[in-house]
Amino acid sequence: MKILFLDAGVSTWVIALPLVTCLTFNGHYKGYLMVPTDIPPNSTRVNLNGNHISMIEDGAFLGLSSVQELSLHSNSITHLSVGVFSPLIQCTDLDLSNN
Repeated sequence: MKILFLDAGVSTWVIALPLVTCLTFNGHYKGYLMVPTDIPPNSTRVNLNGNHISMIEDGAFLGLSSVQELSLHSNSITHLSVGVFSPLIQCTDLDLSNN
């Protein structure tokens, strides 16, 4: 927990903020043909832009429930298995543009 002190003139406010750790898996422009299997399970951001991924099979994101941002733009994705993104329960930002 990180403590932030704000001086509001006469009184001081104390706000406790959780310490946020973001782990980014940076796999952009690496020539991947499929979603790599070595993405750390505590990753919060996964960048797989600009690869040659054409299909994403069911189970590709198993164990990655911490991912909040997933970027897959500029691949060649033409097939997604039903429910492929289901394990990404915290994901709020998904980029599939330019596929």
